[in-house]
Amino acid sequence: MNKEIRVRRGNTVKIKLTGILEDGTVFQSNTEENPLTVKIGEGDVVPGVEESLISMRVGAKKRIKVTADKGYGPRLKELVVEIERGKLPPEFVPHIGEEIYIPQEIGEPIQFRVKEISDDKITFDANHPLAGKTLVYEIEVLEVINP
Repeated sequence: MNKEIRVRRGNTVKIKLTGILEDGTVFQSNTEENPLTVKIGEGDVVPGVEESLISMRVGAKKRIKVTADKGYGPRLKELVVEIERGKLPPEFVPHIGEEIYIPQEIGEPIQFRVKEISDDKITFDANHPLAGKTLVYEIEVLEVINP
């Protein structure tokens, strides 16, 4: 392993990555036995992580804080919709946190999570679960595949 090699745009790198919420909850973790392969510049990881990888050396470790604008973006109110139960198929029995795909007139279906359930309506949320959050990542560069 050549520790002098630095990560540049266009490189493919193997990294160890742990994603942590501000309250300490781990939401993502890759180990040396199961490293994450990332091509820099392809959007394989959130922008804040990708930017932090650039210029890191093989073997280097870093702990970074990624704000929503460099992570999964802000939470958007327009991605939260309420639908009256009467407008849904009677066989649809939702559960909080369940992910469903709602077809669109044009384009791909949109993934929503069931956020709230009441007697007369169901609230769906298409925001990424980590949208609007500041995240902490621990990164280690294991290998640059194409230096």
